[in-house]
Amino acid sequence: MSNVLTLSLNHACNLRCAYCYAGDKFSSAMPLSVARKALDLAFKRPGQLIDLLFFGGEPLLEMALLDTIATEATARAAAEGRRARLSLTTNATLIDEARLTLLKEHKIHVTVSLDGCAAAHDPWRRYPDGRGSHAATVEGIQALMAAGIDLKVIGVVHPGNMGLLVESLEFVVGLGLKHFKLNIDHDADWSEAQLDALEAHMRALTARLADYFRVGVAFRLDPIDGRIISHLQGGRCIGCAFGEGEIAVAPSGHIYPCERLIGEDGPAQDDVLIGHVDVGVLPERLAAVNHQKNTPHPECEGCDYISRCVWWCGCVNRAHTGKPGQINDALCRMEQISISAADEMAAALYQEKNPLFMKRFYKS
Repeated sequence: MSNVLTLSLNHACNLRCAYCYAGDKFSSAMPLSVARKALDLAFKRPGQLIDLLFFGGEPLLEMALLDTIATEATARAAAEGRRARLSLTTNATLIDEARLTLLKEHKIHVTVSLDGCAAAHDPWRRYPDGRGSHAATVEGIQALMAAGIDLKVIGVVHPGNMGLLVESLEFVVGLGLKHFKLNIDHDADWSEAQLDALEAHMRALTARLADYFRVGVAFRLDPIDGRIISHLQGGRCIGCAFGEGEIAVAPSGHIYPCERLIGEDGPAQDDVLIGHVDVGVLPERLAAVNHQKNTPHPECEGCDYISRCVWWCGCVNRAHTGKPGQINDALCRMEQISISAADEMAAALYQEKNPLFMKRFYKS
């Protein structure tokens, strides 16, 4: 059973990314008392592993709180014969010696928000004064790598930068990184023409990834890797804990099923609010949102992709339709695009018996 706790340490951020799902940026740091109560909830759950994720806003704005909670979580897990795995998502523009020291001391796994090359990143990930953040983010990534900190990058794909997917992959590989995760901007208003373009760009991306396999460059690109694994395992391999094995806590102490749903932690999030650290998760609220997202959709019956798509993801559905349990045609098309692109690449590499591909996915 998964046991994931995400702490949104502050709504504040030093950047103003155009597509950020966290809403307006305002200073509202999480009190230490709230963080400790959230930690109590995680430690009440069974299991040897506790995944503790630090989120925001920008979590590296809250160094003291991060340090205290990381220390307490690690010590508490050790005392109980358990393990706390710590992770943090950051824009990496604030990386300095003090932050590097903190991340290393606590063995924190770091995910950096980077959309790829500068042209794919800078127009949308800006400082409040309009300056692009790419150079600062890359500098932060290089400092993290030099310090030996476990690192991956995650990028957002939207209508404005999808034409740069290949260039972005090449840029990330060129940095010496080994893992690039791409997330579709599900909050964007995708037209049919843009979805057609996305399909063409995704196939160009997987063709370039195949080239890396052929020259022996070991690199993980999600969601492509995940799509291949789901095929080999006969269906979905990564589910959505959504409030059951995973909770996300806002600075206010409100509990949500996922960090994507915290937003501004206001009235607009009431439909997915499932509790508070003072009382824990409210079963009736959790049951209501999970009933929505877990109910199969009649329009999905007979679809070749149903066992491998994310119709079950409450956060993605809500971004598209406003409801955790309601899909739309755009999501279906996006899923078909990534699954078919992954399958086409995998079929070609399997037929070639590409050594790196076979070792990665068939352990041979």
